[in-house]
Amino acid sequence: MNTRNIFNGVVLGGITLFAVTAPPQKVAHAQEQEAEQALTSKLAEVVLPDGALRVSPKIVPSQITDALGAMIKSGGPRVKRGQTEVLAWTGENYKVSRVPLLKSQISARLKAAGWTYEEGEPIPGTETFTMISIVKTTPARKGIIGFWASTDEALMLAWTEMLPGDTGVVPPAIPTKATTGDDKNDGVATNATESNQNDAARTGATVLELKGLQRNINVMKAVVSSKPSFPKLTLKPGFVRGYVKDWKGRPLQGAVIGVRSTAVGGFYSGAQTKTDARGYYEVATPWGRASFYCAGYGVDWGDEGRAALGLGTADGEADQFATAEGAVENWILWPYGIADRDGVSENPQYSGNYFGGTFSVYTSIGETASAYELPVGATVELSLSPVGTLFDGSKGRSFLLRRPLEFGGNLFYVNNVPLGHYKISARLIQNGQSSPLKIKETGPYANNPFGLDPKESRGETTLTFRPQGAKAEMATANHSNWESLGITLYP
Repeated sequence: MNTRNIFNGVVLGGITLFAVTAPPQKVAHAQEQEAEQALTSKLAEVVLPDGALRVSPKIVPSQITDALGAMIKSGGPRVKRGQTEVLAWTGENYKVSRVPLLKSQISARLKAAGWTYEEGEPIPGTETFTMISIVKTTPARKGIIGFWASTDEALMLAWTEMLPGDTGVVPPAIPTKATTGDDKNDGVATNATESNQNDAARTGATVLELKGLQRNINVMKAVVSSKPSFPKLTLKPGFVRGYVKDWKGRPLQGAVIGVRSTAVGGFYSGAQTKTDARGYYEVATPWGRASFYCAGYGVDWGDEGRAALGLGTADGEADQFATAEGAVENWILWPYGIADRDGVSENPQYSGNYFGGTFSVYTSIGETASAYELPVGATVELSLSPVGTLFDGSKGRSFLLRRPLEFGGNLFYVNNVPLGHYKISARLIQNGQSSPLKIKETGPYANNPFGLDPKESRGETTLTFRPQGAKAEMATANHSNWESLGITLYP
């Protein structure tokens, strides 16, 4: 089985993994030995999805092993590297459309085997590379770290064990949620609660702290806006109808609702419509089992742009329905909130699970400060202050976010920020002193409209969330339509 197309154009921080393989002469003599069918993972000891291959260590490019080594090294002397495994799915039965399914199968089987699984969004600078970590605490603590990489030709999973280093300390479990109660000091203040209260009184901001290696923070938590009421409608066979309003109860004209139906053979027929001045819509649906494929509303965004915002159902569910019976579904335009509760439980960092805006923050952490690294043990503080009112005319709120710098905690996600334009500032706090940090927008869309302005600045810049599109018919039902902006902080 040939694996020459597995490694193709992937970036990890400053390490680039190009389409590298064994030399042609070596490949010619090693076609049969370079990969084997794999039923189970040797590291995680779980059954793998059909078609898995285990790549021979002899032909794994050094860039792959170097990348894994760099990830282990970021854990400091308390962690060293154990066994490494590279798995791949490729060949005639592989399609890039299967990648989400393959990942979800692996995730489910790991969780069933007692592992805690965590996967990040694509790191800044690449769309196909995501870091993962898995931890098991019984019968003995075990940790594995690695990454997914996908191309049109293959999906690759490369991971390695995290073993106790020179200190003899067992690597800590990587938490998937914030710690609570009387946990250890996070390096910001001896009495964090008192410090937060003082800062809140001083700045008027909501103070939020990421504990330990926590990677995700929902700034609005479970808070929801007031819910409008809707006129009562009866079912109309062959039609779906309802109203669309904003969270204050104002009808929205021009919102797009799309429905598709399927009967036999798996073929779909679709129909869509726009709301009238009352916010009312009614659309005839082709015969069969129907579901909503889009629900969006376009707004002016920025100085000259447009943004399509995803709509959420009034009852929180967009169930399928039989078109012969008809259906009533009302929709709300939210300025923030959880769009998909199941999605948040399974993938809390994913931007589409929140109606509010999101961004990711990346830092490079080292033993001592350098031109690119921030010192371990210091604290990063981000300040978000709304510029003017929010997009719906309401008054916004400010946030003060803190993250202690620890090895292994160089990437985190800020989710569900109420929609608007913000002034964002960053500083480093160390030994009671603070200094401004350089803020730079990174990632594959960094040069596109919206995002940071200026794109690179020291101490302070402005933030405008970037929509995935401007056309309302492209917004998915019960799903946001915002990209997760990438921000990197430098000394």
